[in-house]
Amino acid sequence: MPNHEIPPGLWPVMLTPFHDDGRIDWAAFDALTDWYIESGADGLFAVSGSSEVHHLAREERVALAERALARTAGRIPVAASAIVFESLEHQAEAVREMFDTGVQFVIVGTCQLAGPHEGADIWTARAEGLLEMTGEIPLGLYEIPTPYKRLLTDEQCAWAAATGRFVFLKDTCCDVPTMRRRLEAFRSSRLKLYNANTPTLLESLDCGAAGFCGIGANYCPRLYAWLCRHHAAAPQAAAEVQRFLTRFDPLIESKYPAGCKRFLGQLGLPIGPRCRIQTEPITPEDEKKLSEFAAAIREIESGLEPAVGGECRG
Repeated sequence: MPNHEIPPGLWPVMLTPFHDDGRIDWAAFDALTDWYIESGADGLFAVSGSSEVHHLAREERVALAERALARTAGRIPVAASAIVFESLEHQAEAVREMFDTGVQFVIVGTCQLAGPHEGADIWTARAEGLLEMTGEIPLGLYEIPTPYKRLLTDEQCAWAAATGRFVFLKDTCCDVPTMRRRLEAFRSSRLKLYNANTPTLLESLDCGAAGFCGIGANYCPRLYAWLCRHHAAAPQAAAEVQRFLTRFDPLIESKYPAGCKRFLGQLGLPIGPRCRIQTEPITPEDEKKLSEFAAAIREIESGLEPAVGGECRG
C-alpha cells in the first residue's frame, strides 16, 4: 500500500478563490496555500466542501489538487476528495483519477455511497465494491453535510477500520460520546479521526482525536494548530482557546464561505469574496464583526505560551 502515515494536527479545508467572472484565481490560490502552511497546517484537504466541490467541474477538481501539490512542494501532505454522485464505477474512476495527481490519499463522501432512504447494509456493500475497484489506494471518509448528511454507524466505523484501507475520517457527528466509540474502534488501525466541529474540539483531542479538519481553520488556523499541538501540555491555556473559538463559532458559520473570503481579504490576502455557492450579502455590520474578530484573534494569540507560530510538523 502507498504511504499511509497521516500526520496528526491541523488539516484545513481549502477554499477556492474566484475571479469576479467566476474563473478560479490561481494566484490567490497559491497565496492561500502558502498562508495555510505558514500558519501551521499539518496537511491540506483540497477539493472539499469549503472548496465548493459541488460547483466545480471535473477538470477543475483535478487542477486544484495538482496546483495544491505543486505549491506545497512536499512541505506538507495534500489530500483531495472524489465526491461524485454517479455509478459506483464512475466513483471508482474519479478516485483513481484523483490519486493519479499525487495526493497522499483520496477522500469520499459518506453520502455518495447511498441515498438518504437506503440502509446501512446497502452503504457497506457499495463501500466494499468501491474498495475492490480502487486497488490499494488509501482512502478517507468525509461526513459531508451536502446534499445530505450521512453519519456512520458504530458498526460501519469498525468495518472501515478493519479493512485497512481507510486512513482518515473527517468527523461531523458533533457528539463526544460518539467520537469516543469511534476512537475505540480505530484504536489498533490506520484510521484516524479529525474532528470538524469546533465546540467539541478540545474534549475530542483529550479523548484521542488526531486533529481538526473544519471551517474554523480558514479564519484562525494558528489557534487551531496551537490547540492541536499543546492542549495536553498547557490545559489552562487550551481551555481558554477553546472558549474563545466556541464563542466565535456562530460568526465563523455565518454566510460561509463568502464571509470567510471577505475576512481573509481584510487580513491582506489577495482573495475576493466571489463564490459559486449562493450566500446572503455581506453587510457593513458583518464587516465590522469580522474586523473585531480579527483583532480578538491577534489579542489571544499574543498571550499564548508557547508562542503561536507557523512551524509545521508534516
